[in-house]
Formats: sequence, structure tokens, C-alpha cells
Amino acid sequence: MSDLIGFAAGLLILWSTLPHLIHLFQHPEHRKYEVLSRNILLIAGNLLWLVFGALEGALALALMSITNIVLLMVLLYWGITARTADIAAA
Repeated sequence: MSDLIGFAAGLLILWSTLPHLIHLFQHPEHRKYEVLSRNILLIAGNLLWLVFGALEGALALALMSITNIVLLMVLLYWGITARTADIAAA
């Protein structure tokens, strides 16, 4: 039962990231406004949750953390590349 609750919680958190990801996919010009520090901190926090989940044998927590890290890495990459393109264009 606890794994089911863990997967449900993880899915809710992932679903909260998807609208932002979809928006930036559809509007690449907005990527340069992405807050990099927020994404870095969220990735670090999810890495800690991943380690905790692995140590405690919480499969749901570990898998949801990995999935969220991947989505956040995409956002971070988009933000960095958009800023790099702006600097190169200037």
C-alpha cells in the first residue's frame, strides 16, 4: 500500500512539472527566462530523495525521483542553451 501511495505522490509531482515543460517546448523563446537556480536545487533535492529511497528500499520514491530528475534536467538544459544562444547572438 505504501508503494501505491508513493507512486501516486510521485505522479502528482511529475504532472505538476509537465505543463511548464510543454509550454517551454511550444515556446522556445521563453526558455531564456527559466530560473536555473530553482532547477539546480530541485535536481539536488531529488538526488537526495533518490539516495534515501535506495537506502530505504522505497522503489516508488527512487523511480519517481529519477523521472523527475530527467524532466528537470531537460528544463535546466533548455535554460542554459537559451542563455548561451543569447550571449552568442550579442
